Amino acid sequence: ERRYGMKNFKKKCQSYLEIIKFSLAVAGILLAVSASAQTWRSINSDMERDAVASKYYYLETDQKVIDVTQQIIDDNHIDANIIGAISDENFGNNKDLSGYTLNFKDMQAPARKFWLFGAGSKLGNVSQNIVNLTDIKGGHDMDVRGGHSYKGVSSGNAVNVVNSKVDEVKGGSTNRGSAINNKVTIGSNSEVRVVHGGLGFFNANGEVKGNEVSVSGSNAFFIYGGESQSGTISKNKVVIKADGAKRSLSRGVFGGMSASGRGDVLENEVFISGSDVERSYGRDIGVYGGKSNVGRANLNKVTITSDANGKSIIGVDIFGGASGSQLMGDPRIQALQNEVNIIGSDVRQIYGGKTPSGDASANKVTVKSDGVNRSSTQNICGGKSDAGSANENLVSVLSSDVKGDVYGGVTGFGLGHANSNVITLDDATVSGGVYGGYNDGYVGDTVNNVVNLKNNVVIAGDLSGGYGTGSDDYITGNTLNIYSKSVKAGNILNFENINFFLPKSVTNGDKILTLTGKDDTDLSKTNISAKIDNEARLEMGDKFALIDKEQGHITAPKKMINANQGISNTYQLSLEASDHQIVAKVEGKSYNPKQKNLAETSAGMQGMLQSGSDLSSSQGKSAMMSSLANTSSGSFGAAGASSVKLKSGSYVKSRGVNLVAGLSKQVNDTLSYGAFVELGLGSYDSFNSF
Repeated sequence: ERRYGMKNFKKKCQSYLEIIKFSLAVAGILLAVSASAQTWRSINSDMERDAVASKYYYLETDQKVIDVTQQIIDDNHIDANIIGAISDENFGNNKDLSGYTLNFKDMQAPARKFWLFGAGSKLGNVSQNIVNLTDIKGGHDMDVRGGHSYKGVSSGNAVNVVNSKVDEVKGGSTNRGSAINNKVTIGSNSEVRVVHGGLGFFNANGEVKGNEVSVSGSNAFFIYGGESQSGTISKNKVVIKADGAKRSLSRGVFGGMSASGRGDVLENEVFISGSDVERSYGRDIGVYGGKSNVGRANLNKVTITSDANGKSIIGVDIFGGASGSQLMGDPRIQALQNEVNIIGSDVRQIYGGKTPSGDASANKVTVKSDGVNRSSTQNICGGKSDAGSANENLVSVLSSDVKGDVYGGVTGFGLGHANSNVITLDDATVSGGVYGGYNDGYVGDTVNNVVNLKNNVVIAGDLSGGYGTGSDDYITGNTLNIYSKSVKAGNILNFENINFFLPKSVTNGDKILTLTGKDDTDLSKTNISAKIDNEARLEMGDKFALIDKEQGHITAPKKMINANQGISNTYQLSLEASDHQIVAKVEGKSYNPKQKNLAETSAGMQGMLQSGSDLSSSQGKSAMMSSLANTSSGSFGAAGASSVKLKSGSYVKSRGVNLVAGLSKQVNDTLSYGAFVELGLGSYDSFNSF
């Protein structure tokens, strides 16, 4: 009976399991049917363009995560735009929409204009909505947006594209509101024609701020971190990088952009690593940290660097910030404090800041090696303004090559100046000329510019502190500093000061600066000084050419100064000018009497310390013992002043005031102790006759 009962039990269990399996299978079929037969409704709404209604399909459900497949589109005969959630004055009472996710996968996009919105509202705010695209084919006419609001705020929305081809992608967009902190991610072998992290249109009071586009191993041809026709476009970012060996490719890249209105473009950023930007034709070509039509393009930044697989190759012009394509003379047009960094990459022309009418000042351009790859570029300009000023720009070229010219600041046909710019070349070659300030007009100065040359520097063209064709000042305060002994240039002109800081490696017969051009060199308004490193090993009678001119003639300098440096030793140099050379000769090497000042000031400090020590050990000790005359514990104090003259060949005079205060204790007739604090105030003067 037990065996029979056990067999019967097993048969019942098997029957129950088969029933459960059948039930699950039926449930799965019902779920699949339900998914395919979801209720999709259509609505006509003007929430995107106002007064122009478009048809949208939405899922009639309370769920916020919606999967859309090709089967769902076919089964529901969806022939227009798809949206996760929608609200306007006729539907949803313009309510705010947040938290919707649309997932599109394995789809063949329709051959017509096709919008996919995570959520859209005419007047409400739209936030934290997501559209995910995976393996979408043929999306040449698809416009995909994480969120859109005609007049509200579109914020925190996102679009993620993987292995797909799409026409346009926008993280968040708005017509008359703001687009804030939206993001687009393009990855894994995708192709998108136009990408916006955030897009605004006509609201002068709106913001396009904090949006981001990230591209990895894909083609994204025109990229805008944030764009608007007006309002403020700020703190948007574009990041383009390779995905392993798969490089990204673009044609126009903008951290922030004001297309045609009066928007300010501020603090936007572009970062490109191991990827390419190819030359093309059209309006939005180039790499811009920020670009404004009529407004300020300030504090924007572009960084282009190599990666482990090689250089970035940039075939378009690069701008830290650019402002003003229309309305020349508008006071809002300016390009200030922008920055461009090129690291181990090959690029075209570089402008730190550029504008046709306002100022292009205080911009910074750095071109340098990555430690393995030298960077190369065509022309470099720290700041360029056609009708305004280009002042205080910084340009550095480090272990890199320039195939054209280098300009600190350039001003054109207006009334501007190109003053106080600084150029530093370190282990660099320049195929053209180098100009601290350049004035291409008839009015305006180019003064107080500085050019620094370090290590091996070769300049094929002119090396000029300031350049101009008018009658203004192109020389005052312009300074050339040379820190090496391996410098070549075609010619030098318009420097008021040339300073040679000779390295310790300088030796007899060296040529510090070699001029290779045929034109004569006029130094009649130039002061020349030479300083020798204290560790240099030069002997009496050694000669070296500060300037050696291979062709043409040299007009003697206005003034030559023996400005040697060294703590312990001083070289006596004679500087002589000939028709072809400025020569320095070592006439002697002597002890530097100024080093005595180091010992004398130490003696002054020691004198003040000694005065304090004397007060503590004499008057302080006596005061402590007196405080214990009639008691076993007490307090004491002492004060003193001093004026001491310490003779040292010359002399040091020190003056001071010292105070001591403490507590005392008598243990027995032979042992007493105390604790005290001391304050000392003083000054000293050293007197020398060198």
